[in-house]
Amino acid sequence: MSLQQEYWNERFASEGAIWGMDACKAAICSEKVFRENNVYSILVPGCAYGRNSLYLASKGFNVLAFDISEEAIKIAQKELETKGDYPIKYRHGNILEVNIEQHFDGILSINLLHLFNREEAEKILSRFHELLNVDGVLVLTSMSTNDADYGKGTKIDDYTFESKKGRRKSLK
Repeated sequence: MSLQQEYWNERFASEGAIWGMDACKAAICSEKVFRENNVYSILVPGCAYGRNSLYLASKGFNVLAFDISEEAIKIAQKELETKGDYPIKYRHGNILEVNIEQHFDGILSINLLHLFNREEAEKILSRFHELLNVDGVLVLTSMSTNDADYGKGTKIDDYTFESKKGRRKSLK
């Protein structure tokens, strides 16, 4: 088990839905962008416990969502069971390793890239490109050097810091 997986498993196991169950503003705004661009299928990598992927599925999008944390996926599955039948599938996996054989009209990536160093982030962006349909839409948010946490922790790469063992913050 990687340090990142261990960190997130421990955090979700002890804290549960750490950001609440409502979709974040970026996910809500992405719904409009996806509709305007005729997006039907959406990939949500790093979905955590599924609050944003569940929101999109509740709006009628077909969603495949995954996360490195098995504990987060357990929370997502449990929440899905209580909400009803939505077009969503949850999987456990690391964005750099998970096997995905389909293409998507859209990808929603919220605050994922800053958890990786530059080389890994470039691989992830390349992977997004491979997984998107030709006219696909990528909605991506990431942390900034203006973030209050910028520079905190042990420097492990240019613009990349580890504030807690297993929790990287790469702010590009």
